Amino acid sequence: MLYETNEINALVLAGGINRITLFDGYKPGYKAVLPFCGKPLIEYTLAALKRSPEVKKICIVGPVEELKRTITSTDAVSYEFVNCGKTLIENVCRGLMHFRESPIVLVIPSDLPLATSEAISAFLSLCSCINTTYQANIFWSMVPEQDFTARYTRVKKGFNRFKDLSICHGNLLLMTPSLLNNSRFITRIDHIYQARKSSIRAAAAVGPGIGLTYLFGVHLFRRLTLSRFAQLASADFHVGLIPVLLHYPEIAVDIDEARDYRFVMEELNKRKQPEAGVTFQES
Repeated sequence: MLYETNEINALVLAGGINRITLFDGYKPGYKAVLPFCGKPLIEYTLAALKRSPEVKKICIVGPVEELKRTITSTDAVSYEFVNCGKTLIENVCRGLMHFRESPIVLVIPSDLPLATSEAISAFLSLCSCINTTYQANIFWSMVPEQDFTARYTRVKKGFNRFKDLSICHGNLLLMTPSLLNNSRFITRIDHIYQARKSSIRAAAAVGPGIGLTYLFGVHLFRRLTLSRFAQLASADFHVGLIPVLLHYPEIAVDIDEARDYRFVMEELNKRKQPEAGVTFQES
C-alpha cells in the first residue's frame, strides 16, 4: 500500500506543559503559547506548515481558548481546534479522531520552531514512496547522528545505536487514523511514552518479546539493523512502524531544556539577521 501525500491534513500537538525553567522568570505552562522572540512558539510551526504546499487543513490540539487568544496570525480563524486531554497519547488520539476520514495525517509538535517547509515536504515525499502491507501505519522521521554537524553538534540528543547506523527520532510523523481501532497498541504506546527517558524502562514497557530484542539486539550489542528491528517491532505490534531517514537535524530540536531554548534563540537570530538586521531578545 502506498499513500498519497501531495494533499495532507496536519495535526499540531499543543497540549504539552514544560515545568523545567527555560530562562529567568519563566513560569511553567503550555509550551505552545510561550512568548518566543515576540510571538508564541506555536506560530513558528504553523508558519512552516502553511508554507508547505502539501498541507491543507491544520488542526491544533491544545488549550483552545488560550490558543485562540494567543495566536496572532491574521488567518488564525482558518485553523481547526480540539481541546487537549491529559496525556500526549490522548491528544494524538483526539487529533486522529478529528481527521478520522483522512487516510493518513501529518503529526507535528507545536514546539518545533526550526522546522522548515523544505523538511516537511522532503519527509512527505519520502513517505509516499514507501510500500507497506499493514492496514495501520506510523511513518516516523529519524535523523542519523552523522547529520548533527557544525553548530548542531551542540544539540544534546539520545541516539539509538543500531548495527548499521545511529539515529535519534525526529518530530515529524505520518499516522493513519485506523490506529484508533487497535486499543492494545494505543495502551502499549502510552506505557512506552511514560518510560521514554530510559531505554531500558522503555524496552520493558514494550513487552518481553520485542523489549528483549531491543535490549540485546540494539542497546547492548548492536546486532540488529534499523530496518530489521522495525520489521520485528511491526510484527509484534501488528502495526507498520516505518522509520524514515531525514537529513534535517532541526526536526529533532524541540524545546525541553534551557539549552534547547538558548540554541533555538541563536538559530532564529541567524535566520532573521540577513533579512532585517535585527536581534531577538529573550522573553
